[in-house]
Amino acid sequence: MQNMIVAGVTAEGREVFLISLEDASGLKAVVSNAGASLISLEAPDAAGERRDLVLGLADPMTRLAPGPMFGITLGRCAGRVRNAQYTYNGETVRLSPNKKGHHGHGGYRGFDKHVFDVLECAENRVSLGYRSPDGEEGYPGNLDLKVTYALEGRELRIRYQARCDKDSLVSLSNHIYWNLAGEDSGSLSSHTARLFSRRVARQDAELVLDGTLLPVEGTPFDFTRERPLIQKAPSGNLQFDRIGWYDHDFMLENADGLATQIRDARSGRGMRVYTDRPGFHFYIYDFTDQGFSGKHGQLYAGNCGFCVMPMYLPNSVNVPDWPSPILRAGELYDSTTRFAFEW
Repeated sequence: MQNMIVAGVTAEGREVFLISLEDASGLKAVVSNAGASLISLEAPDAAGERRDLVLGLADPMTRLAPGPMFGITLGRCAGRVRNAQYTYNGETVRLSPNKKGHHGHGGYRGFDKHVFDVLECAENRVSLGYRSPDGEEGYPGNLDLKVTYALEGRELRIRYQARCDKDSLVSLSNHIYWNLAGEDSGSLSSHTARLFSRRVARQDAELVLDGTLLPVEGTPFDFTRERPLIQKAPSGNLQFDRIGWYDHDFMLENADGLATQIRDARSGRGMRVYTDRPGFHFYIYDFTDQGFSGKHGQLYAGNCGFCVMPMYLPNSVNVPDWPSPILRAGELYDSTTRFAFEW
């Protein structure tokens, strides 16, 4: 296929591909089967200048190594599960305790550390597949997963489809770091945001959700009206100051699935994120002194990338009042995230 090239081979002999996508709207993307990851997405600005908006090195082999999980698929369950276990139908399911005794982002070797099969490939879309065997990272059942990236009408769409032969915990998402001014543009200081949520999930001292939803009004989490993306700590709010940046979960309250709206004043670009999941994780990482490089050889520094990750709220499987992330045997998990761009 003309839009697919071999970028490397793993120690197990698996070929890692770079797959180029393009459509008539002006978007261009590169996807890899390494962690079913998004490597780049180019979009024009108000003046027609194209820039890559996705952080991370261009080499897809880096997606299989430890690091900040640039642009990879998260699963079987995104986020943290308390004590790496849950009870279902009277039985305790024990997962890999890879996050200080808790379970995070699928375990020691989540979906991000696997090479997917290329199932279908076209000019503007690609579908990638992986079979997660029964017992992998503690999860019950054989899970067949299909992740499809598509460019359609100024949108990047990521569709997740999965079936399992046993009831299992499944909550899939993607860990794309965005900078709407361009991945090498530095600080997000010219970005503003609106989050369509009035409730943020409370974290305990170990950064695990405890099942309580807090009102955002009067807190650093209040983005019910558009305002600057960057919030400096200390803010006087324990939930925010415990980390010092945004790494929090919000319950979605918008009927049409619009979760966030982000704008960048420098470039004139905007991005709206739509989901059919009940919540989303909002994340701005501080790259200072972390030593992670970008595609132009620059070191990422400070708050230069943000993530919006639709999902079931982390630890929902242990909170009876929240929507359940249990996928029943034989049923289809089918979810789409839409990143809609404006320029």
